[in-house]
Amino acid sequence: MFPYNITLSLLLEYLKSNYSGQFANVVNGVVELAVDKRLINGPATPQEKLQYFNADYRQFLVGADRQDVPELIRQLMWRLLLQDVIVFGMDESNPNWPWYRVTGYGDKILQEQKMQPYDPDGFLREFRNDNPTVDTLIYEYLEEAVRTFNHDCPKSASVMLGAASEKAILILYDTFLNAISDVNKKTRFERDANWTISSKFNVLQDRLQRMINARKFDRDTKDIIEGSFPSLFNLIRKHRNNAGHPELFSDVSKDTIFLNLRIFSTYISDIYKLINHFTTNTADW
Repeated sequence: MFPYNITLSLLLEYLKSNYSGQFANVVNGVVELAVDKRLINGPATPQEKLQYFNADYRQFLVGADRQDVPELIRQLMWRLLLQDVIVFGMDESNPNWPWYRVTGYGDKILQEQKMQPYDPDGFLREFRNDNPTVDTLIYEYLEEAVRTFNHDCPKSASVMLGAASEKAILILYDTFLNAISDVNKKTRFERDANWTISSKFNVLQDRLQRMINARKFDRDTKDIIEGSFPSLFNLIRKHRNNAGHPELFSDVSKDTIFLNLRIFSTYISDIYKLINHFTTNTADW
């Protein structure tokens, strides 16, 4: 069966262009998107697609997916119903399931949907737009992570994403170090951190927390330091270690990497907020 989160993303993409219709058309459209993005086998070129114009794309589902995928989509539509993204029934003539239409609230949600990792060019373009000053090496690692993800290599994608994350931490560490004006504090900061990423991160997080205790940050910066920054670093690092160290190896699912890729742009944006802060402000606690 399609991974849950990828199926949800395909469904939201379909609904963004099809605000009303019938369940059977939704299933067909979602599977067609999966074929277009090469998630499953099917007509690959415009010429081949012409042969299947108005065709039922469910024919490209194999085995248990023929039943499981439509059922998953049905369950996801019920979830969207409970979240007020859609209602069942299209109009007065078709007031019930299997018809549907997108609500006004759902329209807002769908328009705010970001590009997904299974569309690598669009995903990378949006990442660059959201992070215009990102370091070239971070972008190159991310690009390779997205490409390998789309070639069904989740372990390789996890390692590349971990490398991109670690490069961002190194840039933040160096920026913070250069922002320390007190010579003794700077010396102690360097001495407490050794060459490992985990050590640099832990010492950096310790000093950032001391600055929070000294009321050096506004609320938004405090929330980044105590919330998304450490949690996402540790999440990405854990999966990177699971994939990249034979002695620690445990399987890394494609669904897990999909989620990590989706949060990565926000994670990098938060790190660059800290980098930009310490480019123009002193680090003291």
